[in-house]
Amino acid sequence: MKYGHEVLIVGGGVIGTAMAHYLAKEGVDLGLIERGNLACGTSGATMGNLSLHNRMPGPWWDLAMTSRSLYEQLAGCLKTDFEFEVVSSLMLIDNIRAVAWAERRVTIQREVGLDVEFVPQERLKELDNTVARDIAGAVYCPPSARLNPFLLCHALAKSASEHGATIYRHTEVVDVEVEHGSVTGIRTDRGEKMACDVVVDAAGASADRIAQMAGTYIPVVKNRGVLVVTESVPPVGVRIKGECTEGAAGDRHLNPLESRYDIHLVFSQTKSGNCLIGRSGESDGAGSQGPNSLEAAVGILRRAVRFIPALRYVAIIRTFSGVRPYSPDTLPILGEVEEPRGFVAACGFGDKGIGLGVAGARLVARSILNQSAGIPEVFTPRRFSKKSEDNTCFNADSRRC
Repeated sequence: MKYGHEVLIVGGGVIGTAMAHYLAKEGVDLGLIERGNLACGTSGATMGNLSLHNRMPGPWWDLAMTSRSLYEQLAGCLKTDFEFEVVSSLMLIDNIRAVAWAERRVTIQREVGLDVEFVPQERLKELDNTVARDIAGAVYCPPSARLNPFLLCHALAKSASEHGATIYRHTEVVDVEVEHGSVTGIRTDRGEKMACDVVVDAAGASADRIAQMAGTYIPVVKNRGVLVVTESVPPVGVRIKGECTEGAAGDRHLNPLESRYDIHLVFSQTKSGNCLIGRSGESDGAGSQGPNSLEAAVGILRRAVRFIPALRYVAIIRTFSGVRPYSPDTLPILGEVEEPRGFVAACGFGDKGIGLGVAGARLVARSILNQSAGIPEVFTPRRFSKKSEDNTCFNADSRRC
């Protein structure tokens, strides 16, 4: 069977479904292809935090701030609730040598308009009495938010469908067809050919494989992480908390298990009361579950109790893991590649797909529609080539190398 669309989006996570939403609203004839269920990849293996305390002016700033605003807009206009909530966040500082660094950082954030403040140790108990008493201080950010990533992807896909998009679930792309230097369509594992003018690679951890099918190069560095889920419990203080890992705090006192799995605290409590606790990071290669995941989960819980002692008495109901697909420089890859024409990247977000993705998706959608001045050069695929394949500079904490 042969049929087609103007645009085909590969990937049913937050990036792919957001692009489908924005393009379909503009009347674009599009199809979204997902080899499993929506949000079955990286988007479904994340907490859904929209933490702003860890954002600084730079390449990510505009995407993070715009995404935060767009989610609030989407919560008011999408017909499906995706549990968007404005909840404050804390960045906890374990190392007293990092306090002065954090105070300087807050000054910079406030200068660019972020509602944020430094909270010294003596005031931290008043703000959140669940935090360990010896924590040196914290950065408090009231406008942070959280959402449900599964519901978000389904809400965006439903909106796209209502505007005429076709969603192909359980359909895998096996080839991207190119003629005379331009994309002409894709083939699926069902033996079907779909013609198109544009293919959007929003395939997350598989983005490099989809690019290879088109004869181009999209580098993806895969980092696997584990999260732990607890029983539903009463409120555990500020609902989003994270450990400071930058500046002088980067010299943390980790035990061998925490070092092996690059563990640092990230905490989020859902509307239903379940606590999501992370996180770990290791080069992808091990299976999604197994001894490594269990060992990492033990390390995550030990680290979490260091910051939030009351978690020692909370029951664990499950763990899950997923792959974070970073670009080598940890910045997202957005826009059309040099060759073939019509092949557009929307990937490489790593662990920031929720935090930055909806703004990144809208930016790429507008570029396809010729409605924007263009994508900032720092995000475009042109910064990579096959020559750069062996010259990667990746850091899972997203500190510039």
